[in-house]
Amino acid sequence: MTKYRKPPIIERAFSMGVQIEEEFFVRHAEIWKQCVKQDLPELETITMWQIAVTEKDGMPQIDNTQQMSIRQRFWKGKKQNRDRGIQIRKDRVAFNLIGSPGNPRSFEDLQTFINEWQPKWASCFEVKCVSGITLEYVNIISATTMPAFASQNKIDIANVLSCYLNVPAPAKTLIPPYSFHVNALIEGDIPLIFTAQLNNVGKTNQQVELRLLFKATTEAPGRSVSLDQTASELKYAHGIILQKFPAFFTPQALKSFDPYDCA
Repeated sequence: MTKYRKPPIIERAFSMGVQIEEEFFVRHAEIWKQCVKQDLPELETITMWQIAVTEKDGMPQIDNTQQMSIRQRFWKGKKQNRDRGIQIRKDRVAFNLIGSPGNPRSFEDLQTFINEWQPKWASCFEVKCVSGITLEYVNIISATTMPAFASQNKIDIANVLSCYLNVPAPAKTLIPPYSFHVNALIEGDIPLIFTAQLNNVGKTNQQVELRLLFKATTEAPGRSVSLDQTASELKYAHGIILQKFPAFFTPQALKSFDPYDCA
């Protein structure tokens, strides 16, 4: 199997769906805060409100009932220099490993981070089962991450992403915004949904910047997976993303990622 030393990955994230009672979650979040404060000292608390909207006589009606939920993010490093973090809420936990152009981190780095903190999180919140796992790799396509394929304010998109090779227009006439969204069901012992999504994320220093997300998830309504099983599902999801990755890039782009053979 081919791997890449310099893919344009700037973040790797692993998350799991879970159900924790709100009151229990809020109480134990304070315990968790003390558990991580030395290693992940930067705290962000986000309050989210959920409202119900119904329709009456063709007009939207807002229900007076509101639900509040809390998301807490614990980071190592300030906002502009983040290294890793854990995000918790009553229905999900996420482990984020932050890279940078030229430093994509590695799957093994993510595994080490998860192996250290997943058992501590599960113990703190008394979690034994989850609804599956989700693995996400965020790629950035820009002049910074792929300078050989960018000039001034234009990315040579047809020489980067393979899906633009055969569009019925000359490559030089393609202009942003660029986007696509693909979902595929991977059937097997562990059913998995693979997603590839391209979006424009604006301009950085007047350069076009594209976000290409690869996601693999085994989560499904009613599914229950033991925490011990999540490690094998994580490896499986990583293998699927690694298998699908080259199909989205041109040979020129793949060569720029410094490929090497891995047994």
